[in-house]
Amino acid sequence: MKAKHITVQGCILFGLLISGCSNDSQIGTPTATEKPILTAQPAVAVTDPAAAKLTNLSFTTSRNADGSLSAALPDSFGHYSMSSSPPVELQGAVYHMVNLYRGDDIVTNALLSHRLGQDDVKVEWSETITDSNNRWYHSFHPGKERQLLKLDEERLVFLEPEIIGDGGSYHLSTLNAKSGEMTRMREDFWPLTDDYDYIYQYQWNEEKQQLFMQSYLGNVWFFDLQGEDKQDRLPENTFRVIPHSTTGAPSLFLSPNFERFVHNDESGEVTFFTADGQPLKSVKLPEKRYVASELMKWNPAGTVAWMDTAPEQQHRITDIDIDYLKLAPQQIYFYDRDGLPIASLKAAAGDHSAIEVVQWLDSNVALIKAYTYARKNTTNYDIEETNISYYSYDVIHKVKKQVEAVPAAAVPDKESAEKAEPRISEDGRALIYEQG
Repeated sequence: MKAKHITVQGCILFGLLISGCSNDSQIGTPTATEKPILTAQPAVAVTDPAAAKLTNLSFTTSRNADGSLSAALPDSFGHYSMSSSPPVELQGAVYHMVNLYRGDDIVTNALLSHRLGQDDVKVEWSETITDSNNRWYHSFHPGKERQLLKLDEERLVFLEPEIIGDGGSYHLSTLNAKSGEMTRMREDFWPLTDDYDYIYQYQWNEEKQQLFMQSYLGNVWFFDLQGEDKQDRLPENTFRVIPHSTTGAPSLFLSPNFERFVHNDESGEVTFFTADGQPLKSVKLPEKRYVASELMKWNPAGTVAWMDTAPEQQHRITDIDIDYLKLAPQQIYFYDRDGLPIASLKAAAGDHSAIEVVQWLDSNVALIKAYTYARKNTTNYDIEETNISYYSYDVIHKVKKQVEAVPAAAVPDKESAEKAEPRISEDGRALIYEQG
């Protein structure tokens, strides 16, 4: 059971997608007291014996020739499939969330752990839903809400669904990696409604230990996990996702410091808000111009936002889907954190000239890449960039300075970063812990 929502703007993007192919080829009040809960897997009231099996998970493991460890459910579980969240390493063990699917409607979420070098995979927690008509059913499917967060050197944070009859509750919970104890930091924070809802956006500010979430229906939460719940910021208004399709289009653009966000309500304007939901300035979207689907981007300091725009020329589109539009920008508009315009930049003359922000050298100075582009072929939107140059731009003083090349910091060593992270892959019915 999945609702579908299509609006005019979604249809326009879909039309561009088709024509491009043819022509160019809740807001709850959290409790003040953290409540410990049992680490045993919760009992679920089910009548289906097959579903009951999934409430008591256990994995069998085996070593592969390359030293990696495979983990699978026993053959008695019959046909199933799994998906895994990115892993987190803590206290010498790897933790991750999995979604298990069996039959037409049975979905199980589980938190697993594996101590590196050992041969077992432990189920730390699990919950099962068996009815696709349950209002929490859509929130059980994999997404950003399955992500684990490292709160400190001993604790992980995760979203814990609790199914009760045809409804349930959602808790923000922690698992202590040393003691195995689970604690509910914010109980029943997500109000249940008749319409299905799920966590659409999920961001973590490690320095501030703050968690931001936006649900599909527009509930917004700023949880401060280093302080008491009275420091949480819970806007009274809702800021819903634009319902162009079953997944929705981005509508809320959060500053990295969690002090501001921009919301698109499809009125033709976007509005800047404080974290507690107080409106600031509104910015009118340019008419008869493309705007990238990420309407507002932020510098790392959260002090400057910018908007990429381009003329309505199909060759400006570098990627597109019904809820997604990426451009070769022709003009960039910059705003302060309250939405006041502070500067704008335009590419050199020519239909195929473009500029884009590559990175920020400090809170006021952006590194700009200027280039010309051409379509590589007529079967997709890939472009080839030529005549590439770089310059810095101070958005406050409106000063340009030519630079020879991208600073080394702009080219992260992705290969070494990937090697350092624990990796878990999926092979049909098995999870493979690649570092053993």
